[in-house]
Amino acid sequence: MAMRVSFSGELAYELHIPNARLVPVWDLLHQAGESFRLGHFGLYALESMRLEKGFLHWKADLLTEFNPFESGLDRFVQPDKPDFIGKTALLESKKSGARKLLVSLLIDCGIAPAHNGDGVFAGAAQVGSVTSGGYGHRVQKNIALAYVAPEHAAPGAQLQVRILGEKYAAVVAEAVLYDPENKLPRS
Repeated sequence: MAMRVSFSGELAYELHIPNARLVPVWDLLHQAGESFRLGHFGLYALESMRLEKGFLHWKADLLTEFNPFESGLDRFVQPDKPDFIGKTALLESKKSGARKLLVSLLIDCGIAPAHNGDGVFAGAAQVGSVTSGGYGHRVQKNIALAYVAPEHAAPGAQLQVRILGEKYAAVVAEAVLYDPENKLPRS
């Protein structure tokens, strides 16, 4: 089964193949792709691409301790829908306001990416923590996703991220840094 899905932000397909046929299909694709200069890439490349697109990863960026409003997924919440599990608690949390908001950060650090759990600071105060990070090769930027206090979540907000024990300047950016109109996966 071939599904046109993309976690990379490019036109891509996900292939679902029975285990017994994986190697023969791999060999066929590799052979057929030689004339197109088909190459291999790994999970770090995919991680880089998904960060540039602002694609969220379950159990890294999408965590049970943050609701859809805090995670930027409010477009999937339909409060007018008849009862659904958790509706009352979700609507209460919306009334209470966000405790943290998920943001994209561009970090001025050329030695390493931020890692899950790295602190995000406004001056001396820790205002959030990183959920995932990596270098965006298409945009040539060090990118991190982080939950931060709402008053520090607006694009352009100046923060710092602690990487390898040192604080580096960071700025809150738009969620999608590459192909913001999402044209490539539809091409």
